Amino acid sequence: MGQVPDFIAAYTEPTAPCTESPVVYHDWAIITALWAMLSRNVWLQFGAEQIYPNLYTILLGPAAGRKSSAINFGIVTGK
Repeated sequence: MGQVPDFIAAYTEPTAPCTESPVVYHDWAIITALWAMLSRNVWLQFGAEQIYPNLYTILLGPAAGRKSSAINFGIVTGK
């Protein structure tokens, strides 16, 4: 993914040690939470139409891979 933006690192560094979830799960949980907070406040003007961005995130991993732990931290942070 290259260099991680500072806002993601600011979330992940204190959060990741609290769970056994891989850091990449926490990265995508906060990206998804931030995207959800944008809601319909961000758009691109395309002629007379407004195009709203969509983000669909799927965390793939083994059963009991701590995906839910990372997601729950992201949800709490997003509220």
